[in-house]
Amino acid sequence: MFEVPGPPVPKARPRAGRWGRFYTPQKTVAYERHVGSCALAAVLANRKWVKTSEYQVQLDIYYRDKRSGDLDNLEKSILDGMQGVVYDNDKQVAASIKRRHYDKEHPRVCVKVLDMGKE
Repeated sequence: MFEVPGPPVPKARPRAGRWGRFYTPQKTVAYERHVGSCALAAVLANRKWVKTSEYQVQLDIYYRDKRSGDLDNLEKSILDGMQGVVYDNDKQVAASIKRRHYDKEHPRVCVKVLDMGKE
């Protein structure tokens, strides 16, 4: 289990740039990197972690207020941020649970990853 401190950032849609090329907005990229660094600290603390299994991910999302983002898009940011750190590909996530909470003082996401034991 690990925590991603700070306001949750849902995955934004790709934007069209110059010459018709698409890119992911910088805010989304930065948040996914933040998730990855938080996940890396948790994986390094658990030396027995195996990246080749299937997983269940539980997300407890704490927003500042009721004007919160879409849970599905936030889940995408979290899963993409953990890719390559917790698992090789987010298709290894076989199940997920998302719960919304409110904490005006300390917005964050608490992530729990359970190994389902399938290889």
